[in-house]
Amino acid sequence: MSTAPAEQTVALANLRLSPKNTRRQRDPEAVAAMAASIFHHGLLQNLIVEPAANEPGVFEVLAGGTRLAAMQRLVADNEMAADHPVRVLVETNGQAIEASAAENLVRTRLSPAEEFDAFKAMADNGKSRDEIAQHFGVARIVVDRSLKLANVAPDLLDIYRAGGMELDQLRALALTDDHQLQRDVWNSKEPRAQWAANIRERITRHDVAGDSGLARFVGLEAYQAAGGAVTRDLFGEKVWLTDRALVESLAMDRLEETAKRLRDDGWSWVETHLSLDYAQLNAYPYGFRKWDNGIKVEELPLPPEQQARLQAIETRIEQIEKLTEDMDWDAARELNEESERLDNEAGSIQALAWKKWPKRVMEQSGCLVYIDREDLSVSIEWARLKPGQRQSNGHVTGTPAATTATSSHGEAKSAPKPAPTLSGAMLDRLHLHHRAGLRHALVNNHGLAMELLLTQLLSDLFTPATGARKLFAVTATDHHAADVAGKSVELADVKASGARKELDGQVTALKAKLPKKAADIQAWLATRSTDELVELFALVAAVLLDPSKDQAKALAAQVKLDMRAWWAPDADRYLNLVPKALAAQAVAEVHGKAAGEKVEALKKDAAIAEAGKLLANTGWLPKPLRGDGYTLTKPGTQPKPAAKGRPPAKAKVTAAKPKEASAPKKAAAKKSPAKKAAKRVAKKAPAKRTKQLEG
Repeated sequence: MSTAPAEQTVALANLRLSPKNTRRQRDPEAVAAMAASIFHHGLLQNLIVEPAANEPGVFEVLAGGTRLAAMQRLVADNEMAADHPVRVLVETNGQAIEASAAENLVRTRLSPAEEFDAFKAMADNGKSRDEIAQHFGVARIVVDRSLKLANVAPDLLDIYRAGGMELDQLRALALTDDHQLQRDVWNSKEPRAQWAANIRERITRHDVAGDSGLARFVGLEAYQAAGGAVTRDLFGEKVWLTDRALVESLAMDRLEETAKRLRDDGWSWVETHLSLDYAQLNAYPYGFRKWDNGIKVEELPLPPEQQARLQAIETRIEQIEKLTEDMDWDAARELNEESERLDNEAGSIQALAWKKWPKRVMEQSGCLVYIDREDLSVSIEWARLKPGQRQSNGHVTGTPAATTATSSHGEAKSAPKPAPTLSGAMLDRLHLHHRAGLRHALVNNHGLAMELLLTQLLSDLFTPATGARKLFAVTATDHHAADVAGKSVELADVKASGARKELDGQVTALKAKLPKKAADIQAWLATRSTDELVELFALVAAVLLDPSKDQAKALAAQVKLDMRAWWAPDADRYLNLVPKALAAQAVAEVHGKAAGEKVEALKKDAAIAEAGKLLANTGWLPKPLRGDGYTLTKPGTQPKPAAKGRPPAKAKVTAAKPKEASAPKKAAAKKSPAKKAAKRVAKKAPAKRTKQLEG
């Protein structure tokens, strides 16, 4: 048995690291963290030392080298005196190396769960993150990360503590603060859904990755300056831009700058696209080429400021190449990224070297402006034709896919502005509104709901089809909730729609009635009447409904859905989210060309306000929401109500169930086969049905 070391106090200046200390390398961050802890809390653990040979009063530190380095750093920073008294244990029995190894090997750190629990407790008691970092002697980022983990849903944290989840999975879930979205993602039945990479992908699937071409084209700084929010992975380097509509809008604004100059030059049409793949580009055939006979294209020199910028870029890229010659990739990463950004900028400048084409070419053809996938520059395809056109002997023939206005002499007019189009994000948003309306319609059409879902179930069981998308998600995923999960800000208008609110109320009422235990649900169902089961079946079908846009259109015709009951073109739903030209176009459809031109001439805010007034209570719908019964007879008139539809919706709709009694008797007598089937089913006695279920 060894003799216990003696405790005493030694001046800091008389301590030095022993060559017998087993730790050879010390992490600078660990030294800094320890210095912060000692400064705020003092030395909490004695150093283990032994007397230095032939130097009375001097001691060498066997165990506690990081603490010694931390105190020496405090002396260097004038935060501790050189003669500060340090408590030590003096080892004199020859066990120096064993003592050093024992301390370094036995030392353990708090587990991640213990760490973020401790940090959260201090945060809940009013401590700032900087104070927590100082208290534990850690960097601020450590506190930020731990508190982010502590904010995961409590039931999921319990799974992690019990060993049912890896730390990387917990970090992935912490990307969102939406506890319900975290649970939905974790409990998903999809294959490999709980892999950390798949968790991150599902949580950010509606966002734009910061390293994507579109995000890099817009620029993170420009996006944030426009008010865009971001999601950052505190445990990695990735960032996501959460407002896809804003990203696309900013990108289109950049493209429109070039498009405007082309229109001002006299091109008959100019289209802007966020991207054009090979097939899309080749749908627009070449009309004229600069090497064709009789065509002279003048390439204008770049303005002096752009030429100077190109020269500066070239000089800097050469400097970077010399600096990184002997560096490894990690060391040279920032410089290489700078070089890539500069190269992309140079490509953008060179791509915009202006070309002057003959007037006859500009009058017969147009230009495509889009983002180049390779260098993320603004690219121009000059002298293209519209799909459906071709050029022969200098003359363009064929009817373009888009309608071309003609003059009184039958010649094509120049179109100074392109036909505005809805962005992909707006098409998706309108599709969500459409789905909400369909689900509400299905809730009130019990027979059709049963017919559609049973058709799919019977097909899956007895005549399985491959390749086609199913109308219903029979894995029982709540798509009604998933449509807006984690998007309470971006899709606030969808969440507030009348159709969603009414369906939300019915789902809430159902959840309140259901037994708490899944094992009790079948017995509860057996006590319900057939009418109640039919209504419940339709509600479940509505929540499961997951149609594609084409399927939604066909189903809308079946249920005679009139979206004017659920949607109106106000600022929140539409006008603030589309180009001003589309708002003006809508006004022109309802009130005529002059009214539309007046709106387009206004500034954006004023245009939105004016368009909102002119479109209020008109029943106007964008094309993706129009059903078979929707018509606009002529500018200045309201669309005719759809058959058996509701009156046009106001900006805020209070939904009510359709009144069957209001339909004419003759029409009521003509029931669809689905309705007849539902009526026959409803006549069965509950007792008989219960017996069948039990059998």
